[in-house]
Amino acid sequence: QRLCIIVQNKNDYRFISQRFKYHKKLRLIKGGSGVDIEKFENLKKIKNCKNVVFSGRLVINKGIKEFIEAAKLLKKEFPDWNFVIYGTNDYNSHDRFDIKFYKNELKNKIIIYKGYKNNVTKILQNTSIFCLPSYREGMPKSVLEAAAAGVPSIVVDSPGCKESVINNITGLIAKKKNIEDLASKIKYLILNPKLREKMSYNSKKFAKKDASIKRVTKDIFSLYA
Repeated sequence: QRLCIIVQNKNDYRFISQRFKYHKKLRLIKGGSGVDIEKFENLKKIKNCKNVVFSGRLVINKGIKEFIEAAKLLKKEFPDWNFVIYGTNDYNSHDRFDIKFYKNELKNKIIIYKGYKNNVTKILQNTSIFCLPSYREGMPKSVLEAAAAGVPSIVVDSPGCKESVINNITGLIAKKKNIEDLASKIKYLILNPKLREKMSYNSKKFAKKDASIKRVTKDIFSLYA
């Protein structure tokens, strides 16, 4: 029986190959778990959308605090832009984040909390900039889905995340746990609609090439052929 250890990013590949004696069985598969490209290919975006969106479990290591603090800095300058959060509370996690602590921000609509939604296409239809400041991922499917939908993303320089975006091509990479830098990257995309449009085109191209579920499945099956 053939044994393969599959990883989704270069950091994990280096870590396992250096620490353990599995380098001959270790394989790096691009594109994470893969994305259904056809599902997002003809997605009609809502015109004049001004939403910066965070989507993920409400845990601290997803960078939710940094997103909210960046929103607080930016909302004063861009009152017509919305900073929207989708996701569910993970009360079983030691890292859980309670959004109720931000009562004033919710009341004053500095942030808008939409809770859990399972229709990702509707979310991305109404998203101008996707933001995931996560401290680490395998390969964030939410960012790859945003790319497939033609939405530029802002991530941070952390394992997995930094490979889900081509910096300055499909999105931007901010410094990890740095609120000011995250805010400046969001501001840069808000102020540059033509760049967002270019990144939208590049994102679709990137997702189709590197994150197609058909290609990812084919690569995984080829390991066991």
